[in-house]
Amino acid sequence: MFRSILKTLSAEWALHKHNKLNKQGVFDIDAQKFYVIPNALPEHNYHEALYDLERLKQDWVRSNTFWRRGCAIGGHELREACSRDWLGYLQSKEFITRVREATSLESLCAC
Repeated sequence: MFRSILKTLSAEWALHKHNKLNKQGVFDIDAQKFYVIPNALPEHNYHEALYDLERLKQDWVRSNTFWRRGCAIGGHELREACSRDWLGYLQSKEFITRVREATSLESLCAC
């Protein structure tokens, strides 16, 4: 248990340091890559996602502390609250194939 607490504290401290440096404009260009995939969702899925996410805003867990600032929602809450097929599309082979082709990231899996 002590190791688990130590590991968690260590990860939180590293995140705090990382965020503090980012706010100062210091960042590692290799730390994270992002890709812009135009029209990643079909039009109807895109509008369904916008509608659902706007409706779910009040359910997001918000944090505005010294350590963290932002919001999130758990995957199980998202799946329970959204009856749309856009979530299924994000896990489909079709979507994963599109992302692989756009990014050359072969390690993506449709789990």
